[in-house]
Amino acid sequence: MIQFFLRNWHNMVLATILLGAAIAISLVAHFLLFWVLRRFARLGGAVLDQSLIRHGKRPSRDLSVAGGACCIARASFAADLNGSTRTYHWAGVDCCCWLVRLSIDVIADMLADRYRIDIADNLVARRIQTQFQMLRRITAVLVAIVTLSVMLMTFPAIRHIGMNLLASAGLTTPVVGRP
Repeated sequence: MIQFFLRNWHNMVLATILLGAAIAISLVAHFLLFWVLRRFARLGGAVLDQSLIRHGKRPSRDLSVAGGACCIARASFAADLNGSTRTYHWAGVDCCCWLVRLSIDVIADMLADRYRIDIADNLVARRIQTQFQMLRRITAVLVAIVTLSVMLMTFPAIRHIGMNLLASAGLTTPVVGRP
């Protein structure tokens, strides 16, 4: 093991430098993108723009760093990595999960702006916001269960755990495709 590191230390140092550069470039690009988006959102001041920026900043940063790291890892290793397809599969599932959560958060902000509870007669607004909060929480739990299940189904050895999670959520039939 030590001899492997002694023979390949320069490749590992190069891969580490490339990985650090990819992460730094993706963070700088993300910062610049959201800086420009915040400037445009201040000009218009729309609730949709503000909400997209506020709720989308952290997930997009995490996904851009992960995407940059995956690209560099795949490019720096000449051999096809066994887990590279799993990594891309997980990133795709994670993107879908964050997109659903972002949509729910943006809709919640728009509903909160439309149905304000800081006015005198706010009975309808409170009812709608309470109903949407319940829907939001139920959807968040379902998205988490489906995301975890699909990620677990990536591995053949523990595929049955992912299937059991989907079955517990009542979603096995649409995924498996059998009645």
